[in-house]
Amino acid sequence: LIETCGLAGNADVFAYDIWWEPHLGPAADRAAYDPAWRSWLEERFGSLAAAQGALGGDLSMPGDDELCGEGFSLRTALFRRAVDNIVGRRIGDVVEAMRGADPYHMVGMRTGYGGNGSRWACPSFPLDLRTGAAHLDFTSPEGYALPAGDAAGILIRGGFTTAYGDVGKPVFWAEFGIHTLASSGGTTEAGQAAFFGDMFDMMVEVGADGGAGWWLVGQRPRSDRDGEVS
Repeated sequence: LIETCGLAGNADVFAYDIWWEPHLGPAADRAAYDPAWRSWLEERFGSLAAAQGALGGDLSMPGDDELCGEGFSLRTALFRRAVDNIVGRRIGDVVEAMRGADPYHMVGMRTGYGGNGSRWACPSFPLDLRTGAAHLDFTSPEGYALPAGDAAGILIRGGFTTAYGDVGKPVFWAEFGIHTLASSGGTTEAGQAAFFGDMFDMMVEVGADGGAGWWLVGQRPRSDRDGEVS
């Protein structure tokens, strides 16, 4: 694709966004990764028997309730580390191959399914903002967990996410926006402008390196199938 489209020499290309809102899905979907999980445990502990000893004899992956619980869970901590390790290696392979075709453009990954920090998204296991960051040129949070209309809240929560995403590389807020509904103030140009102003004020204040909104000027036709209202 890079070669056929001549992207390597295209000065209009800003960067590659190689994965949009990656998430593993709920427990039923995550079951497909059980072999990779057990292989990682064997590598980490030296044997599955040793892993069983550490996990009380149960090598199953954490369910949704355990994954999203407030208390500490060794199984959840290990599973998150396993996903970071396994997926990080694969991202590294992809980026290395891309660099062979295009050494000129930056590579990022829009890691913010549901908005970084949205509790409702937890059962779908959004990838951590830092997953694969060692191989990327910048990290890419999304702003949908930030409280629209609350400039101080956007600053505090956005500042935390920016600091967490700062691994010594730029932090680019790759997507943010508010619904075009009266309840969010998004039905007017002034409401949209106020939210964008709060977002970019936050980026300047906390030292983020840029952002791009998810927004189309004006109103588009609505239908019952339009769930995003963006």
